[in-house]
Amino acid sequence: MNFKIQFVIYGVYTLLLLNIIMFIFLLIHKIIDRKIGKKDEKSRRYYENIIEDFISNNIEDIPEINTRRELLIFKSALLESLNRSNKNQQDKLLEIAREVGLVKIEMEYLNNASEARKAIAAYFLGEIGAKEATEELINNIDRSNKELSYVICRALILVGGIEYIDIIIDILRVDDFIMKSRILDLISLIHEEDIYPKMREYLEGTDIFKRVLALEALGNRKDKRVFPYIGQAISSSQKELKISGLKAVIEIGYLDCEDIISDIKMLKDDEEWEVRAFLAKALGEYNDCGREEIMILKEMVEDLNWFVRFNSSESLLRLGENGVVALSEILCSSDEFAKDRAWAILQREIELYSLFDRIKAYVKYDYIFNNIVSYEKSINGGALVES
Repeated sequence: MNFKIQFVIYGVYTLLLLNIIMFIFLLIHKIIDRKIGKKDEKSRRYYENIIEDFISNNIEDIPEINTRRELLIFKSALLESLNRSNKNQQDKLLEIAREVGLVKIEMEYLNNASEARKAIAAYFLGEIGAKEATEELINNIDRSNKELSYVICRALILVGGIEYIDIIIDILRVDDFIMKSRILDLISLIHEEDIYPKMREYLEGTDIFKRVLALEALGNRKDKRVFPYIGQAISSSQKELKISGLKAVIEIGYLDCEDIISDIKMLKDDEEWEVRAFLAKALGEYNDCGREEIMILKEMVEDLNWFVRFNSSESLLRLGENGVVALSEILCSSDEFAKDRAWAILQREIELYSLFDRIKAYVKYDYIFNNIVSYEKSINGGALVES
């Protein structure tokens, strides 16, 4: 037989043998993984029952856990129980974590592990509410590592609530407003019923960044006690304060304070487009919006900035009949950008949300309808009328 042919045949046999060996290896590995998985699942169910019995006071002690793998399974079951527990049950779960040594182990990881493992430890200690870890958490804050610092700050919030908020703001603020949203996320985790005293302290202070945080934090919680401070914010010379004051109005969801509305309307000519854009959105929350406010929004639909035009037109739609009348009148504007924006809103509402059916009860229904039809005829020959 030709040597080359023999070489090819041996090569094929060798590859076949290697494939068979690899298949057998993978099969054995899969069988072992399945057995381990079943064993882990059995252990998990066992520990879930143990934890449930301890919380329910059916047992007084947790069985000893001997292996690292079992401890990890127990830790996972503990965190899962924590997600569906109430305050009293959380205290019992912390007691369990202390009893089996998890709190001590995770605190040791804070001091003797990689940054990734420190983050895992901080997360667990925060979730479980281990107050004894506070000092170690603070000592492990690394201002050069913002991600690790954020995880540690989150743990501090979960452990101490408002107690460590000054430290957290000092750690996370970078060029003031870059980390604002992340700090607000942390403040939202505070379960104390009333964080108002600390926020009032910020609102009455001189630190602009903290005033901004307080405005938005109280707005997010729909706390109406923020209203007097909104007026101060939007009357200031600071763009960030103006925007945060307007955001608070938007988050609370309504605007019925005459002192504030008079200040807010003065922002329509603000040199910063962001301020004008948030003003346009805030006016959509004004319950008693009258002719003056409608006229302001109509003018703002002609703003040079697209976001201002967008928010103004959306706010007009939210304001009911007078707002829809204004949108239909903008279709006759000499400003092409304004007409395009008004038509985009009205066309969307007609095609997707049955605008004409929704506004049949309006006093000026015919006026609105005729304005829309006239504009539609001017751009595509009356398809709307035919439909």
